[in-house]
This record gives sequence, structure tokens and C-alpha cells, in this order.
Amino acid sequence: GDVYNNGSPVKSPSRLSEIVANYKLVIFGASWCPSCTEEIAQLLPLYGKWKAKGIEVVFISLDTDKKAFRDFTSVLPFISSCDYKKWDTPAAKDYYVFASPSIFLLDNSGIIKFRPKSIAHLTALINSL
Repeated sequence: GDVYNNGSPVKSPSRLSEIVANYKLVIFGASWCPSCTEEIAQLLPLYGKWKAKGIEVVFISLDTDKKAFRDFTSVLPFISSCDYKKWDTPAAKDYYVFASPSIFLLDNSGIIKFRPKSIAHLTALINSL
């Protein structure tokens, strides 16, 4: 699929394992999801501080429309990926995603450490790190 960072196409990473960070925050969502828009809006002002703590954010889109994906992710300062297969994207199947947004905090080994229900829930955890 397509991978963007700061609204520009990038060639890598093509796999989560290529991202070097203490933690990876993986968010499954879509432009058509009102809750996703709200959660991303809460995340944006926190991203710089979290990145400084070694937390990299990866947004995996469940969109099916290229323009909608590009427009939605054009303001995101972190990696955004979409293969336009909605719920059939292999990543969504691998993580058993059945709702959006779905949020996972992985350690540097790729192990799921936390499955927060919201960015507010995640913020409380990260502030304790």
C-alpha cells in the first residue's frame, strides 16, 4: 500500500519491525470514523513529547479511497499506511481489529504491552513511564 509521513509519500518503513523505537503506538482508524478523528486530534499535540520519550506512532488506515486517505493523513507528523482493503488489510487481521479506532502500544520487540481504549487512557500510562 501507500506510506506517508507529514503528507509526503515515503518508501519505508514497509514493516513495523523496521521502525526503531522504545515503543510503537499503532493506531487503526479511517477518515470516515468520527471517533478516529477525535482521537487523532487529541494525539497531535502530544506527538512531539512522546517521540522524545522514544514512542513512535504508526497510523494504519482502514480507508478504501486514496484521496480520502491522503487528505486525512496530510497533517499527520507520523507514519501513515494504507492498502485500501478496509477490514481485510492483513495488519487488521493480524491484530484482530474489529472496531475503529483500535490502539496498541508495542514494546521494541513488537510485543503488545497495552491496549488502551483512548488517547486519554494512553496518556495516563505514558505519563507514568
